[in-house]
Amino acid sequence: MTELLAASVVMALIAGSLTTLSMAVHGANGYCVGQATAAQHGRVVLQRIEKAVLSAYANEQFPGCVVFSHAVGAYDFPDTLVVWQPSGAPANPTGRPRVSELVVFCPNPQNPAQLLELRMPGNTTTVPALSNTASWTSLLNTIRTNATSRVELTNRLRTASTNLSGSTTTNLRGVVRFNVLMAPSESQWALYRAGKISWNSLDWPLGMYGSQTGVRTIVCQTELQLQTGDGEGAHASLPFFGSASITSELQR
Repeated sequence: MTELLAASVVMALIAGSLTTLSMAVHGANGYCVGQATAAQHGRVVLQRIEKAVLSAYANEQFPGCVVFSHAVGAYDFPDTLVVWQPSGAPANPTGRPRVSELVVFCPNPQNPAQLLELRMPGNTTTVPALSNTASWTSLLNTIRTNATSRVELTNRLRTASTNLSGSTTTNLRGVVRFNVLMAPSESQWALYRAGKISWNSLDWPLGMYGSQTGVRTIVCQTELQLQTGDGEGAHASLPFFGSASITSELQR
């Protein structure tokens, strides 16, 4: 009887150890799968954006890619990237693009964990001037709502609340940020057009300019965080960074 009791105790200890080991293996497997899935999503997103930027068309009216911010209280969220990517030759090479030539990258307003690629190929309207902020706000709202081509690049964007009252489940926004750098910059080019600085004083990258034309460099930077798990309890995330650059010619 004593031997049977001892054997039962040993078996119980072994079963408990196996259960603990199984839970540990399951947790480690879930962690690795989550990391790998987030990494795969991150590569796809950055490659898709990079491809659009590298094939963008740029001129003085529209520098290939532009970032628009969404204001929430005192904060601006630069989470919308607009790229001029015509399927062939642009409709107006020296003017502004058509809406049909644009591709827009932004979080889904209805589901901020989704990062979308949006197009309206049937809309041949010319986009407003970049200085017309109100018209661009209206246009982007229309594209977000009525885009006829919608591609979900990922559904794993980390979300964060903009609610200053402390709630973490309301006013959620996807954690993605775009930034565009140019040389010469828009402000410097405006000063040149206003006659306040000289052609030779512009910040030409590597001194690439002549008497009548110069080369502008445009760099698009992308930063985002992707969740490594699913559901509301998935708080772990991975950061991803990408960039792509193009050049365009500016006329004196």
